[in-house]
Amino acid sequence: MNKWLSVSACAVVLLLGSVRSEAATRTVCASGCSYTDIQAAIDAAAFGDTILLRAGETYIGHYTLRVKTGSGVIVIRSDAADSSLPAAGERLVPSGRPGGTTDTKLLARLIGRGGAYKTMPLLRTEPGAHGYRVQFVDFDGVAHIGYETLIQMGEDTTVAPPYDVTFDRVYIHGDRY
Repeated sequence: MNKWLSVSACAVVLLLGSVRSEAATRTVCASGCSYTDIQAAIDAAAFGDTILLRAGETYIGHYTLRVKTGSGVIVIRSDAADSSLPAAGERLVPSGRPGGTTDTKLLARLIGRGGAYKTMPLLRTEPGAHGYRVQFVDFDGVAHIGYETLIQMGEDTTVAPPYDVTFDRVYIHGDRY
């Protein structure tokens, strides 16, 4: 066998062995799931992965969409069945509001830590972050009590703005009181 042919064959085998074969589903919940922390799931995710947040569960913290190399989309969403949520192109309106379409118990709820953290966004992006789709999440400003931003896309500089980040059928609201 030709020496160069065997070296090329080995290189192809090594290359194919290093390519990821399929997307992962990373489930986040208080107990019994692969992850108990949303940030750990975001950090471990690669393009093509889906991060499922337990429907009806409240997550307390502040999270960052990281810069990832490559292209594609990482989906972060409630684990409620699609059939119980608004379809694509349909507006998500919480039950109890005029025209309500969705019980908020079907959404994953994010709130901040409050106190000294009340001005820190619930979700922010690193400079240059891209390729995220956030769906069926309730961003609740109850711990912010009127302070600052719930979602921060990029920074006040022009250095590497985020791009290709989609918020699809989410509920973003401040505190009523």
